[in-house]
Amino acid sequence: NYISVRKDGTDNGRINDIGARLSASVAQKYGFQNYGIQSFGNNCLIIDNTISEGSDGIVLEQGSCQVRDNDISEQQDAAIKVTGGTHTITGNNITQPNYYGIHFLSEASPGSVIDNNTISSTVEGLYCEGAISLVVSNNILSSIIKQGITLKQSSSSSIFHNTIQHSGTAIWCDSTLNITVYDNTLVNSKWGMKSEDATFLVVRNNI
Repeated sequence: NYISVRKDGTDNGRINDIGARLSASVAQKYGFQNYGIQSFGNNCLIIDNTISEGSDGIVLEQGSCQVRDNDISEQQDAAIKVTGGTHTITGNNITQPNYYGIHFLSEASPGSVIDNNTISSTVEGLYCEGAISLVVSNNILSSIIKQGITLKQSSSSSIFHNTIQHSGTAIWCDSTLNITVYDNTLVNSKWGMKSEDATFLVVRNNI
């Protein structure tokens, strides 16, 4: 089973069979703890939606999803929140969430990919806690008050080919194991790269 959530309503799958809950493809001002799209399902496609305001834009609770080409803005907490499962998050345009662009929590399963997203004007750009075998690549982050990309208590993950500009700290690795950071472009941030209690951290060819 799968679900496809699209702005034009085409091919929305069988929502009840996989436990995905959809509040709206276009969500505005639903208040605290209300989401634009919330998914619990496997093989979900969440594509080309416009989601504004509310508590969080897209929440992935478990299973597996492709989240791509969505415009997400002005959430109270996170534009995209991952609390479980293994997902591919790509091609999304994220602007002005109140705190997180993408918030990846420790309950998520190994092997997710966060690629080719644009995140701007928020406090934390991409904040990952407890990630395992996570790939963070080809993202563009700008005007981030604190960290552009954070890996905290994470392991066996890679950060590469990202562009981060105008942030407090471009990349921060905190209590990590076996992280590789390479070929990133870090521009006009207070700190390019910071690490604390990082074991087997490899940093190379960043500009």
